[in-house]
Amino acid sequence: MGILSIMLFGVINIFRGESKEAGLWRAAEVIQADVRYVRNRAVRHGMRHRISFDVNTNTYTVYYETNNGFQLLRTENIYQNVLLNFHNFPSAGLTFTARGTATPAGRIELRNSFYELTVTFTSGTGTANIQEIVKH
Repeated sequence: MGILSIMLFGVINIFRGESKEAGLWRAAEVIQADVRYVRNRAVRHGMRHRISFDVNTNTYTVYYETNNGFQLLRTENIYQNVLLNFHNFPSAGLTFTARGTATPAGRIELRNSFYELTVTFTSGTGTANIQEIVKH
């Protein structure tokens, strides 16, 4: 019975670790998909769009440009139990032109209690690339 309990405890811990890692990946994938959506929306509507990240509120906000400047489209909370730990964008964030090009390049760091990962955004395409998870 003792060996079975030890094995069961090990399996439970493996699944717990995977779920924590999976939640972090899911957060990065949601942001990655939203960046693609914002780029496509900028092209489809023929107007600049912007995504800005806020470490203090653990959110990112999407704006679109009008004749009166940038207007709020929506604000999203970062995925559950995941913190936006860092970003190196200026306060304006990542901007997509009506042609779909993006400036500037940058990165964000996401973390939970066990892991952290980086999502990098390339200038020009605005592609969001998820880097390998690191245990901290």
